[in-house]
Amino acid sequence: MANTAAALLGSDPDFFLDSVVWDSSDSPLSDDSAKLAPRTLEDKVGRSLTGRAILPVPASTLVEFHVQAKWEALRVPALPVLPAGIPRGSILELIGRRSSGRTAASLHVLAQATQRGEVCAVIDTNGNFHPASAASAGICLDRIVWVRCGGNVEHAMRSTDLLLHAGGFGVVMLDVSEAGMRILNRIPLSYWFRFQRAVENTPTILLVTTRASQARSCAANAIAFELKSHRWSGSKTSADLAAAGESVYANGIGDSPLFRLLQSIETTARPQRPANRPAHTLTVRADDWLGGENDLPGKAAEGVSVVRVFNRNVA
Repeated sequence: MANTAAALLGSDPDFFLDSVVWDSSDSPLSDDSAKLAPRTLEDKVGRSLTGRAILPVPASTLVEFHVQAKWEALRVPALPVLPAGIPRGSILELIGRRSSGRTAASLHVLAQATQRGEVCAVIDTNGNFHPASAASAGICLDRIVWVRCGGNVEHAMRSTDLLLHAGGFGVVMLDVSEAGMRILNRIPLSYWFRFQRAVENTPTILLVTTRASQARSCAANAIAFELKSHRWSGSKTSADLAAAGESVYANGIGDSPLFRLLQSIETTARPQRPANRPAHTLTVRADDWLGGENDLPGKAAEGVSVVRVFNRNVA
C-alpha cells in the first residue's frame, strides 16, 4: 500500500463489494490459511466514516490532480517580471533601498487593485504613505484603509494580522521599509507563516515593502529594485537660458542647485523569487514632468515601463 492512496467508491458500494473477491492464487499464504483470508474488499480495507468502501488507487494517477485557481491574478502592466500577474492568496515582497523604485511599484499595484473596485489597506509603519502621490499614481483613495502606526513595528505586524484574518481586502500593503534592521530581525519567522496561511485560498494579496527580505520562503514572489540613473530639472544655467533667449524666472530654474527638481528615476526590477526570470527596467516620473514623453530616460529602449508616481504640488 506504499504506492497507493485511499479514494472513495461510487454511490453503490455494496454491489461492488459483493462482486469483488480477493484472489488467493497470488497470496503467499498456504491453502489452509487462504481460506481464512478476507473474501471481499470491505473485509480487507474496511469502510470510511461515511459508510463508503475505500478503494486503493495508484499514486501515479494523482499527478493529474491539481487545484484550480478560484480568482484571477492581479495584472500589473508596469512589472513585466510578473508576466502572469500577482497570484491571489500569496505574499509579494518588494525589496530595495531608498529611491530605488520600490514605493513606485507598490503604488502601482495598489492602483491596479483599486481601479478594479477592490478595497485595499495600507499599513504605514513610519509615515511613508503620501496621499497626493498615491492619487497621482492612479489610486482611488476612497477605497484605501490607511493604518498609521507611528513607527511601532509591533503595532504594524498586529494590524496586518487583524486585517488579513478579517478578510475582504484585495491587497494589504505592509510598509516596513524605514524600520530599523535590528527591529526587523527580531520579528519571528512564525509571523510570516501565519500571514501565509491567512491569505492562502483567499483573494487577498499581502504586499510587503522592505529594505531586506523578511518573508523569505513564505513569499511566492520577491522583486529587488536597484537605482540606475536619475534626471533633474535645472540642468541648464542662467547663461544657457540667456543665450537661448529664455527667462530664468519663466522656467523656474537657475544656477543654484536649490532650483533643481527630481523629474524621473530609472531603476532595475530584478526577480529574486523565482529567480529564473529576466530583469526589467522601470522609469518613474513626476506628475508634472517638464519634458516630453520621448525625453524620459530609457524611453526609447525596448521593454521599459513608465509609471507616474510622485507629486510635488502639495501645499
